[in-house]
Amino acid sequence: MTIENNINGEANPINTTGAQGENSAGYVEVIIQKAYLRPEYAVLLSGGVSGEMLRQAASQAYKVYLAADAAKTIDEFNETGMTASVEILQPVEVQAQIPPESMDAVIAVIDPENGNQPLPFMKTMAALLRPAGRLVLVVKEPRSGSWDLDGSRLKVLMHKADLVNVILQSEPDKLAAHDTSIQECFFLAGSKNVAGARSNVRKRYQSLAEESSCCGETEPSCCCSSSCCCGTEEVDSTVTFNTGYSIEDIQPLPEESASLTLGCGNPIARANLQPGEQVLDIGSGAGIDVLLAARIVGEKGKAVGVDMTPAMLERARLAASKGKFSNVEFKMGHAEALPLEDNTFDAVISNCVINLCEDKGKVFEEIYRVLHSGGRMVISDIVTDGDLPLEARLEAAGWAACISGALPHTEYLGLLKQAGFSIEGVQQGISGGTLGDTRVYSLEITAWKP
Repeated sequence: MTIENNINGEANPINTTGAQGENSAGYVEVIIQKAYLRPEYAVLLSGGVSGEMLRQAASQAYKVYLAADAAKTIDEFNETGMTASVEILQPVEVQAQIPPESMDAVIAVIDPENGNQPLPFMKTMAALLRPAGRLVLVVKEPRSGSWDLDGSRLKVLMHKADLVNVILQSEPDKLAAHDTSIQECFFLAGSKNVAGARSNVRKRYQSLAEESSCCGETEPSCCCSSSCCCGTEEVDSTVTFNTGYSIEDIQPLPEESASLTLGCGNPIARANLQPGEQVLDIGSGAGIDVLLAARIVGEKGKAVGVDMTPAMLERARLAASKGKFSNVEFKMGHAEALPLEDNTFDAVISNCVINLCEDKGKVFEEIYRVLHSGGRMVISDIVTDGDLPLEARLEAAGWAACISGALPHTEYLGLLKQAGFSIEGVQQGISGGTLGDTRVYSLEITAWKP
């Protein structure tokens, strides 16, 4: 059944006067924001969906499928006088009527009494999503039955359903202060895994490492520094990347590192490294930041780099050997599963790498794990001011170019806080531009492990 509400004039929002209406609108807005909807999206709403949730989804997406006991919801929606296309499905018809990987977002309001088992339900909903699509689950309180699980367990189940960047309800006290109904639900969100993203990134950076410099015959990396390498590089006509290194910074380093200055900022300049400290660089590439750190921490300290690209590690080790650095080490590994022991480092740095990782939340958890208590994380990375078009997020070249994997600014910081970090400073960096209607820019972040 398809409903077309054709009313002349602008939409007339649901009356939200009074405490109950205000709370309803606020609760729904928080949930809708977690879906990062766009005008080209197709969205499935499932379960105990209100007319206000349907209205907000329909105002931001071109098509909404409603799988719910729809009579009351549609009555509330019709009161808005809004023009939108909504197709009603019986819950049992969802899998038959909606093809796999056809939805850009799914928002499901779960009643713990309805008998759905969490993991099978998550997998069913995730199967409907296109790669990089978004699943938002709202679980009514009090939780009971199979849904009576703590947040950590629900996160694990979301990961098992092939979802990444899983984030739990953030800042609940702040939300509840404005909306008491937030206390009556628990929500979490995650994105569908993009198969092949990691292999595309590795292939691209393997190719770059095999060139004599980032000015080799092949097109250089998006992250090449304009001050130290090939001139300003642009992935898109309006996105420019720069590390901010000076010639004096890198001139003393061996060519194997100095000629491949990949990054979108200069975390070394803000890390306040001290002699004798243990420092880790995640995504160390040709080793420039590791070698710069090693010069500061001295012989009593140590700088370790982790990278997943064999040719990058080869260049970095050669540079360390030529430069006679005895206090450096380079390891093969992934940022989501660091090959390092707990509570090992005083400082962790990273330069335009975490955006290349699909599961940023897992990366932040790993950084937290390997830091000493009181240790600090200082990173430069690429974020956005909203969600990128899904087509952009699926582009192999875009992933390797430091853009397609970038998360919205608020979600990025939310995952960082969720990992346990105390954020000390956040400022916009020197790289950025736009991709379509979305701003893309670097952030300089300093955070501490309590």
